[in-house]
Amino acid sequence: MTGESGSSGSAPAIDIWPGNPAYTTDVVRDEVARADIVVGFETVVRYIDSFVGGDTLTCGYDDESTTLQRFDEWHLLVLPRPYDWMPDSMAEFLLDSASPGERTRRSELRATVYEHLTHEDERSAETTLEELAARSSGDGSEDSACSNLSVLLVWSDDS
Repeated sequence: MTGESGSSGSAPAIDIWPGNPAYTTDVVRDEVARADIVVGFETVVRYIDSFVGGDTLTCGYDDESTTLQRFDEWHLLVLPRPYDWMPDSMAEFLLDSASPGERTRRSELRATVYEHLTHEDERSAETTLEELAARSSGDGSEDSACSNLSVLLVWSDDS
């Protein structure tokens, strides 16, 4: 992902693999400490909880969709769950779960899909939530135009 962390209109995407705090890099520790909010699965956030400087918004498989609906005040950074929650199906869910007035507002939100981060074929695509949702044709990775190595960033209205 391009852009310096902390600059206007940017959000860092970090990886904590292999999931052992002893192997967490200084860059990850700094980003997590600087973040206003860290979003992720509870089992993952637990590994970096001691580094978090702001708030956490955690979820599990049972409440992932409810948690994702709470993004209105913040930019939403989503690490998809391959193969059934790809960026396009997430966009479709975020629109379908909104009231009619809210759906209209959300449909125009800027969405960026980052794929293959840190790989030679890294790429990003700018779109709107509505355009991304229109690409959804099913729940499996074979039904998605997005790579299973993808990250979805949905920008709040003030970005």
